[in-house]
Amino acid sequence: MASNEKILEKLRKVLAKANNNPSVEEAETAMLIAQRIMVENNLCMDDVNLTEGNEIKKEAVEVTVSDKKRQMWWEKDLIRIISNNFRCKFFVRRFTYRNNSHLCLIGLKEDVEIAKETISYALKAMTYYSSQYVKENKGSGFSTTQIKNSWLQGFIRGLEAKFKQQVKQNNWGLVLVRDKIVEDAIGKLGLKKSSSRGSSIRAGVSSAYKSGYHQGNSFESRSGVLR
Repeated sequence: MASNEKILEKLRKVLAKANNNPSVEEAETAMLIAQRIMVENNLCMDDVNLTEGNEIKKEAVEVTVSDKKRQMWWEKDLIRIISNNFRCKFFVRRFTYRNNSHLCLIGLKEDVEIAKETISYALKAMTYYSSQYVKENKGSGFSTTQIKNSWLQGFIRGLEAKFKQQVKQNNWGLVLVRDKIVEDAIGKLGLKKSSSRGSSIRAGVSSAYKSGYHQGNSFESRSGVLR
């Protein structure tokens, strides 16, 4: 019990650092470390906030990650990959009367919050680094769109490979299974099966793909952890 309390106390301190830090990078690092502690010890925010005689009820919540009128293929692919690795479900909520759609997540509150923050950071990183790569490789014989799409797809595949590698190395398969409460909530949504439709890679832009793959595969480099 004392051992568990030490783990919880460490987790509380890391979360406090993540929530009260003027440095975005330090806050992100603390957040990812907290997620790893939770995964490795099969804990959740309910455990952190639990006080004797005061149980916290689990609930599935839905949040909107992006509500732009035009949703990019790479945003959807990225959100899908990250959501699956944070015990959440990604889906698209369409609004026909507004000719608009929202990219959404559903999961336990604490998982959704961390997944949303990770997605936000990853999207910013992709936008920044892909733009930098395009600037540095103009005049290569390919359009900026071809170069950027190749880089973005590489990043997504690299990040996906990194997740799979860490899940396998740490035996997180069962830990990352979604809670029954979440599965029941997903069932009530009546979602249709959909497939990812990323932009295809054209021969000759493999250098952009490789650069993106490397960046995605080392996404955790700032803190030394991905989760």
